[in-house]
Amino acid sequence: MAVFNSERTFGIEIEVSTGRHAETIARQINAVFHNRGINQSCEAQRYNHNTQQIWKIVPDGSVRGWEIVSPPMKGLEAKAQISAVCKALVDLDCRVDRTTGLHVHHDANNLSGQAIGSAFALYATNHDVIDMMLAPSRRSAMYARRFTVQNLLRGYDRAPITDGFKNNTWGEARDKVSGNLRSRYFSMNVQAMYDHGTIEFRQHQGTLDSEKIWNWILFTQAIIEASTEAKQFPTTSKIGSKGAFNNLYGKLRVSANYNNGNPDSEIYVKALKFMNKRFKFFCRQANMNPNTMTVEIR
Repeated sequence: MAVFNSERTFGIEIEVSTGRHAETIARQINAVFHNRGINQSCEAQRYNHNTQQIWKIVPDGSVRGWEIVSPPMKGLEAKAQISAVCKALVDLDCRVDRTTGLHVHHDANNLSGQAIGSAFALYATNHDVIDMMLAPSRRSAMYARRFTVQNLLRGYDRAPITDGFKNNTWGEARDKVSGNLRSRYFSMNVQAMYDHGTIEFRQHQGTLDSEKIWNWILFTQAIIEASTEAKQFPTTSKIGSKGAFNNLYGKLRVSANYNNGNPDSEIYVKALKFMNKRFKFFCRQANMNPNTMTVEIR
């Protein structure tokens, strides 16, 4: 079963649209940190991709505003920091719109080549379902494009389709995905592995709702954790009688059949329940029946 990994670090990037100065935003975030007794700080900085141990606010050319970037975090204690940052941004009337996104990085340094391939394949074979968890603007976003299993294996013979990435090293798997996707502007970004040793999830819409952010972090971490135990490289997604989302439950190994009441697994179960509500909401908004949704595997 998939169990919440309190030791796997992750980081987030929150894009906001605002006319506020970065220094003003940093002061407000630091004030909320102080008021809540959180031992952390935030700085306004010039544009950079340096991993730091504090929160930073940097320019972002894709939005009329800023990108608020976290340090590497882990465990449940990260939730308090995210809540504080969102509170500060809302208090300053920062906004999100169709141009903004939420990016999540998960540490990938201890993954096998097969786990890397499986993580990307899990996302690809469930892309239609994941699309319907997110706002319509993120289903064909310029900076978070869709990809397929065929994209991942382009240019290879039948053996990789059968065996996946199981004989690849970490670097070989990274290079294979990178060579075939050829851009960081996909819903999952392997390019971050070169610079930070992370896999980045780019598809979520901009949000200042800490609950949405936290559950997306857990959902994407569950993809990583399920991939570490994958026995077979997934190339298709069979929908079954219980529907597309329940099929994803099984792929992530967080359904009631797997967790046996384990509290660390229940963390993922609650996150998937939250994402299921979002899935049903957006399906109905699009006049789709979430229980009979069919998925095209490409």
